[in-house]
Amino acid sequence: MAKQRTSFALDEETIRLLHHLAGQWHVSQAEVVRRAVRLAAEQDWTDTVYIRQRLAEYQDAGRITAEAADEYLGDVAADRAGWERGGAS
Repeated sequence: MAKQRTSFALDEETIRLLHHLAGQWHVSQAEVVRRAVRLAAEQDWTDTVYIRQRLAEYQDAGRITAEAADEYLGDVAADRAGWERGGAS
C-alpha cells in the first residue's frame, strides 16, 4: 500500500489522546489515526441511528430519561425541518 504524508491541525486534547493511545497500544501516531479511521468507517454514522444509539447509552447509564430523550429527538426533527435542502436559495 502506497503511503501519503499529510498534516493535521489538532487541538491540545486530541493531541494528548493521540499520544496516550500511541503509548498504550505501542504503535505510531499514524497507526492510531489509521485504526480510528477504519473503525469510524465501519460504524453506521447516519444521524438518526447514531443519535438514537447515544441516547440509549445515556438512558442505560441513568444520565437522561426516556422523556428527555424523546423531547430532544423532537427538537432535532423540528430544527431539521427548517433546513433548506440541496443548497437552493
